[in-house]
Amino acid sequence: MNSPSISVQLSPQLSPQFAHSRPLEAKGLALAAQRSASQTLLVVDDSPVVLALVDETLRSQFRIRVVNSGVQALALLDRDAGIDLILLDVLMPEMDGFETCRRIKAVPALRDIPIIFLTSLSDNGDEAYGLTLGAVDYIAKPVAPVTLRARVNTHLELCRVRRELQQTNNLLRAEREVIEGMIIRMRADPDFDERHLRWLMQPVERTSGDICLAAFCPDGRQMLLVGDFTGHGLTAAIAGPGIKQAFYALCAQAATLQHIIASLNDLLYARLLVSQFLAAHLVEVAPERQQVRLWSGGMPEPLHVDARGEVQRIVASGLPLGVQAGRDVSGEVRTLPVQAGERLLFYTDGSIEAANSAGEMYEIERLQTRYSALLQSGGPLDELIDDVKTFVAGCEQTDDMVFLELKL
Repeated sequence: MNSPSISVQLSPQLSPQFAHSRPLEAKGLALAAQRSASQTLLVVDDSPVVLALVDETLRSQFRIRVVNSGVQALALLDRDAGIDLILLDVLMPEMDGFETCRRIKAVPALRDIPIIFLTSLSDNGDEAYGLTLGAVDYIAKPVAPVTLRARVNTHLELCRVRRELQQTNNLLRAEREVIEGMIIRMRADPDFDERHLRWLMQPVERTSGDICLAAFCPDGRQMLLVGDFTGHGLTAAIAGPGIKQAFYALCAQAATLQHIIASLNDLLYARLLVSQFLAAHLVEVAPERQQVRLWSGGMPEPLHVDARGEVQRIVASGLPLGVQAGRDVSGEVRTLPVQAGERLLFYTDGSIEAANSAGEMYEIERLQTRYSALLQSGGPLDELIDDVKTFVAGCEQTDDMVFLELKL
């Protein structure tokens, strides 16, 4: 039987007494009624009795379209995309409800329409199969009007909430991309002086919480900062441009190492949230390059390659920057006599804390061994990142990574 399409729109009226005594509830119901009255349901069933029951039950809330086969349903959806929910019979000749559902979900423009199966099947396996095809619910026949109304309203509301959430996520994503672009431009570092350095950065996201700065002071001292803000991504990267600007300004003024450390610390203490800080190495290389002064706060131990080529760790510890105001760090600065050809490797913890599928971390010992082999082979610094990636064997990178090598 070819059932005609039925289109009914009825806006329920609220009694003046109810509207007067419960204005908020009345307004909510009126808005809900207005929203549902603008929605269209498609009912697909080869039983005139079921079609009539569904129409009678729901026509006061929704516009109803009915067809009696899966083929007709697909044809209607092909020419009319304004369907908000589909009630779909499972057992139909020609094309059953499962195949109809599968074909609907295969069309990108239709796959988000919620589908509720109407069925007399009682096998749990049939129900599970229908849900795997993309249906959101089952209603058993004979259809109970109360159940039908409740299920339809629930899934339409869930669909509305998902749609609004997606719109909000799209807006947030667009805003995030704008902010990331601004931070990337602000972090662009034409002042970075790469003389005597090799370095590389591997962020988790477009913006990195790690920071790497290098400059020469007017008096010939080389100044370095390798830092790791709390976390990674946008929240970790947002303070980077301010630190970069302050660091280069202090270097241009030939500030002492202690003054640079104290100034950056107070700046971060004033600007960061309580839960945020900057773990960092700050390094001063004397003009004659025979002495290095090093301060470390919350960072992994740097590696020192001596004149014999042996790789050793440098023990240096202190509080990260931004944790405590007005600090005197003079007692935390370590002085190292060095010779030409020696090297120092600074890095953030994203490499040594990278974990494989067994939960094993890369660790400093592995980095120390790999760096020694790299120096012997004369390979590029990129091999350190490659070795970390090989170790984690496809596991997702969870933290930013920075390596900076200083050659003396």
